[in-house]
Amino acid sequence: MSPTEQERHKRHTNGTPAQKYLYGHVGAGKKLREIFVKNGLTEDQYSSYALIIGDVILGFYPQTDLPRLLKESLAISDVQALRITADLLDSLEPLNDSNWQPPQEERTADNKASVTVTAVPPIPSTPVATTTVMENDIAEAEEALARIAPSRTMARDMEDLQSQEHHDASVHVSEQPTLLRPGTPRKGGDVPQWESAERK
Repeated sequence: MSPTEQERHKRHTNGTPAQKYLYGHVGAGKKLREIFVKNGLTEDQYSSYALIIGDVILGFYPQTDLPRLLKESLAISDVQALRITADLLDSLEPLNDSNWQPPQEERTADNKASVTVTAVPPIPSTPVATTTVMENDIAEAEEALARIAPSRTMARDMEDLQSQEHHDASVHVSEQPTLLRPGTPRKGGDVPQWESAERK
């Protein structure tokens, strides 16, 4: 049985630095996507691929199960599953080191980003003559930010996949008398066709 969305979220939140990095960092997500493309998998296989790799990163399955999981979920050959696993093991190496930390440039970039976001200039107490210019600049910046696509990460792919599964589930309801009376029109106006041709 595969883990639930809540279980995945809990593991990611409480995970090691390596798990958090591999599961949620854009650079790690790009590398895993490159491996997917390199091995000639199709887009309809990506959601299964993402689930498998994400669950291995979060520790739901050991890395040694990767070939079997890939073969079963993606319906690929043993050889292709082993080839993909060999490519993935280099990327998943940080999971084997309990002292692993994200690369220094990644931590520095993250720190700079947080400083940039939190360093807000003080708002002047007197009105500025260039208010309309500033308002236009702000409006342009907001429009530009709205056009930026969100970064693709393993966590985001999992959220998209989970929301698709919930959206695709549909429930059909019929009243008992409608089901029992042959020839009774349904709401759409069509007549049920469950009687065989011989009985007519």
